Amino acid sequence: MERHYPAYKSDQAWIEAAYDYFEDTLQWGHLKVESGDRVAIFGRDCREHTLGNDIYSDTLFDGPFIGQYHCTIAWDGREAEDSVVFVRTPQHMSARTWINDTLIDGDADTILRHGDTVHFGALNGEHTHLQPASRLHQRYEVHGILGRGTFGVVSRAVSEGTSKAVKRVTPGEISLETYEVSNLLLLKDLNHKHICNIEEFFVQTQLEVIDIVMPMVNEGDLFSYLMDRKKEMSTNSTHGLSENEAKTIACQICDGMKPEVHPMIPYPSQC
Repeated sequence: MERHYPAYKSDQAWIEAAYDYFEDTLQWGHLKVESGDRVAIFGRDCREHTLGNDIYSDTLFDGPFIGQYHCTIAWDGREAEDSVVFVRTPQHMSARTWINDTLIDGDADTILRHGDTVHFGALNGEHTHLQPASRLHQRYEVHGILGRGTFGVVSRAVSEGTSKAVKRVTPGEISLETYEVSNLLLLKDLNHKHICNIEEFFVQTQLEVIDIVMPMVNEGDLFSYLMDRKKEMSTNSTHGLSENEAKTIACQICDGMKPEVHPMIPYPSQC
């Protein structure tokens, strides 16, 4: 399901918000931005909620001192009066988060109580280095999520009026020598009519993610095509794909498995 924004934007050095604990069957609290009507709602179906200027954040804040992954607000999940909500800011980033005018330590869990005031960014003129924008966001304008799967999240991105698909994967420990990146370098040079090629990719070691840019394909996939044909067949009382259709599909799949693409897979000569 595609997510729609806008983000909460601020030209000031910080964004101020008030936290309220909320006893409700759907949420465990919310964050009310002081200078506007923006409310970040923390649903009970998710115990951790990320805030930042990255498109994949649960709540998107956009300001001059807001980090890509600025902080996490989390609930311990206990249905009790003494249940705990806490804030954590990643230590390896320059993001600043303040609770009641007190700067919280990076990578330390700081308890957040009902009525607390939270500042995201540089408070009272405090100088801090800006978190540099990722190369993906320098090249593309990311508009929203198109879908989620086992291996990542796919979003739509636009550059110079052309739409692209961006897949974000989290392979774990990332370095330029890893197996995943080595394969991406090989696939980036692949040009095949039956394979969706990788145009470029961006490794973000701090966030431990890889953003893969591919052409936007709007025609669907093989499974969707077969399901559509199944509906047509039930309407027209036919019995399946014709032999020629099945042969065409099979040959296209095999064509993507030629030795230059997958050298370990034998290629049928009759295609």
